Amino acid sequence: MWRLLSIILVFSFIDGTILRLSQVNASLSSSHQSKVPVDVELQAGLLRGFESIFLHKRVRSFLGVPFAEPPIGELRFLPPRLKKPWNETIEATTLASACYQGRDTYNESFWGSEMWNANTPVSEDCLYMNIWAPAEASNLTVLVWFFGGGFWYGSPSLLLYDGKALALTANAIVVNINYRLGAFGYLYLGDSEVPGNMGMLDQQLALYWIRENIEAFGGNPKSVTIFGESAGASSIVAHLIAPGSRGLFHNGILQSGIRLIN
Repeated sequence: MWRLLSIILVFSFIDGTILRLSQVNASLSSSHQSKVPVDVELQAGLLRGFESIFLHKRVRSFLGVPFAEPPIGELRFLPPRLKKPWNETIEATTLASACYQGRDTYNESFWGSEMWNANTPVSEDCLYMNIWAPAEASNLTVLVWFFGGGFWYGSPSLLLYDGKALALTANAIVVNINYRLGAFGYLYLGDSEVPGNMGMLDQQLALYWIRENIEAFGGNPKSVTIFGESAGASSIVAHLIAPGSRGLFHNGILQSGIRLIN
């Protein structure tokens, strides 16, 4: 219950305004009625998202944006590699896939349980992010969400994590990143073939990608706040002390995280 409440408070309570669920649901439905293509030119190539109306405002969505090469084949269990440049326009109009994980099938008719199950295809090819921005955004603060799930399950594409409302009410760029889970993200065998912490390095590379590219979406790379719940909050603790994460973010919000023990 507290987990759900904390996320609702962050995604629905901004500047003293609470969005009624009926209002959000109605806007979610209407936002799909008219989608205008929007192109963004990045260092690596052209990306195509879409603009729609939500809460009576224009918002831009870029869904399933790749930030790394697919961690499959020889790249499985290895640190992520930055997405190579591309020639064709990438269609960023579909929510990012969930990384490989299990599924809670105990009571699929109960929304309180089902809402945490992946709502998009599950795949090893999962290093993508979803980005939402107010139309005509310029030099806005960037909010990067790390989902929870015990490093075992979770997805940046859950309905609960839809970033349109937060982007518009906070007037900020909202980014939900993905990272490998379970053995694919955290198996460690003490050698170069399975060096461990792949999931944490996925997060780190995503933050690097954001720093290098978010200005094209109207974001300020010098004003990046990472926030997360449960495993997401624990991840933030790790990035606070990780040398490789220095300079990639400027503020952190921990929701149900852990403290460091010496």
